[in-house]
Amino acid sequence: MNAHNHLTWHCRGQNTVSIGVVLCGNFNGTGFNLGTSEPTNAQLKSLKALFNHLCQKLDLQPGDVYGHYHFGKPACPGHTVQNLIEGFRGEVPTQKEVAKTTREIQKRLAAQGFDPGPVDGIHGIKTAAAIRRFQKSSGLTVDGIVGPNTWAALLKVS
Repeated sequence: MNAHNHLTWHCRGQNTVSIGVVLCGNFNGTGFNLGTSEPTNAQLKSLKALFNHLCQKLDLQPGDVYGHYHFGKPACPGHTVQNLIEGFRGEVPTQKEVAKTTREIQKRLAAQGFDPGPVDGIHGIKTAAAIRRFQKSSGLTVDGIVGPNTWAALLKVS
């Protein structure tokens, strides 16, 4: 038992083996764009400090830090925080900054021959099916979510 013994529901299957962190805000997320704001610089700075603190105190590695999008919640925690998490994890190629928007995903899928329907920025049935076909052909986990591995694969091939 340690000081972090309070459990709350934050992600199916992860509630007893992880720590959930919440940033208050209405942030833009993959495919949904329901948000109207971005995290403040103070929130981002505090979040990175928290990651470092938790890794040090709990003997974790940066690769042990995950976002909800790793567990089937593609819009959470929003583009800006997702980029921060992936940068901390060391999985984001820093030399090529490309915004991961639904429209960009659709363009890259279409360029590779995976028809997402119209390139309109709407994450509909055809886009979801194209993502799954791309994942299958790329040997990725087929979940229909453009998480870090799928996004990296889309960046490499297009």
